[in-house]
Amino acid sequence: MTDQKMDKQLTVEAAIDLVSGPGLSIKHILLWTALMSFLASASFGSYFPTFGGYIPYDSFTCISPNCTLRMEKLENKNDYKGLDLSNGKLLLCGLGEDYFEGEAELVEGTDFSWTTDRDTFGVSWGLFCSRADLTTLSSSLGYVGHLIGSFSGNLFDVFGRKKGALFGIAAVLVVNCITIVSVSIYMYMVMRVLWGIALMAAMDGIFVFMMEHTASNHRTITNGGYQLFWALGYILVTACAYLIKNWRWLQAVNCITLVVPVVAIILLPESPYYAFINNKEKVAKESLRWLARLHNKPDTVFDNVTLVAEEAEGGGKVEEVSFLESMKDFLVYRELLVQTLIQLYMWFVVGISYYGFAFVWGQIGSNFYISYLLPGIAEACTYILMMIPLTYIGRRSTIAAFFLVAGIAFLISLIRVEIPGFLSVEYLACLIGAMGVSGGFGSVYMYSVELAPTAHRGKVMGYCHFGSQIGAILGPIATTIVADAWSSEGVMTVFSVLCLIAGFLILRLPETKDRPVPNTAAEVKRVRKVKEPDPAPAEPNAYRVGV
Repeated sequence: MTDQKMDKQLTVEAAIDLVSGPGLSIKHILLWTALMSFLASASFGSYFPTFGGYIPYDSFTCISPNCTLRMEKLENKNDYKGLDLSNGKLLLCGLGEDYFEGEAELVEGTDFSWTTDRDTFGVSWGLFCSRADLTTLSSSLGYVGHLIGSFSGNLFDVFGRKKGALFGIAAVLVVNCITIVSVSIYMYMVMRVLWGIALMAAMDGIFVFMMEHTASNHRTITNGGYQLFWALGYILVTACAYLIKNWRWLQAVNCITLVVPVVAIILLPESPYYAFINNKEKVAKESLRWLARLHNKPDTVFDNVTLVAEEAEGGGKVEEVSFLESMKDFLVYRELLVQTLIQLYMWFVVGISYYGFAFVWGQIGSNFYISYLLPGIAEACTYILMMIPLTYIGRRSTIAAFFLVAGIAFLISLIRVEIPGFLSVEYLACLIGAMGVSGGFGSVYMYSVELAPTAHRGKVMGYCHFGSQIGAILGPIATTIVADAWSSEGVMTVFSVLCLIAGFLILRLPETKDRPVPNTAAEVKRVRKVKEPDPAPAEPNAYRVGV
């Protein structure tokens, strides 16, 4: 590529593709990695209550005759193999048929003393037995905050991607730091709600902000890397919780993880898509020149370029609309409404299935920390492998396959057959189903960004996250309370049906691989054709647009 100037019209997408090229520069990789690290912090915070509020029911000593008698009764049981989390909870809380059911809870300091060297807020604030539900509630309140924060997508369409992302991540950082000095579970609950609101604003803003700076041929690997950091955060919080024994210091680590993505957001310019759709072509060109320098290309390539919308009239300008007018587009353009509703359902299914299993896996295995570490590793592998079909097969078919595999696997899990010397069919089927859900979880982010028009992308992502957070709240309830009160087989059947419907329903949506991204609601209704490179220009050494 030479430094010769162009005299032509380009869409923003074509302009980004032009300067990005087939490869990735070192500066690009480092900056995008810094941005993606935010999701590791988000995952860290999401699972923090599990470790910060951990109750070590296997680490106590009896100091009263009542406790000693219970211990002797427990030891006389034929199936007793040593004090662990399960039977320790039965002893302290007066639970378990044929054990201590109906007996009063033991009192810390009077009947027993903790022997653990871990200072969790669960131990410090006495959140065990009947008060343990407060820890679970504090975790759920984070998702209530997510639900409220999902409406923040409107802010990114009004005030800009960069301002929205910076506001969101700054709010998360402030809330995380205040959480460190929480003096009671009730103050901690308030901070969890605020954290959930801020986190959702930051997650929507950063992902859209990053993808609108990414070339079309790099979106799959960018999305995969972004989701991979969620799994890495899962692994990170498990490892840190094992090494750091004080919950306040563990929370401080979560604050530190936010510094790098904050710096990355400050370095990035405003989204060229957002600037163009708001008729700020000068700002859009400055962003494109910045991207050219990032990819080691001359920033003069856009000097004689006019940015155009794919279906715009009148010199490529896009008519600026108000917030209320953009909301009316969902009624005026039926296809935009239909696509958004289908996406909302997909995200709901992902939320209820993913978070329904996220807290159940923690009960697997004899070691509390390993039982959380292994699912994180499996999820990381899923996010890496999903990039292959997303790149070579397509978005729609891949996501449909993930949902269908999950639905079929959940049905197979109803078969109660033990595998001699290994695992049950139920466990293996649920594991495969959960991996399918994880693949869907990691893929719908990019698919929704590519489906939604630029003028409505923040809103659509917000509505999708609203659906996922409804599912995130209902998922753990379904796999614990509902499964115990009704039927675990019934819950798995519901999960299966939801996933199968999503797998077939997504076929109603268009494929987005190698298709242009719409800028306005009017562009959504047309059938998208595969992008083709422009014919070679007559002038020698002139630039050529294409991917």
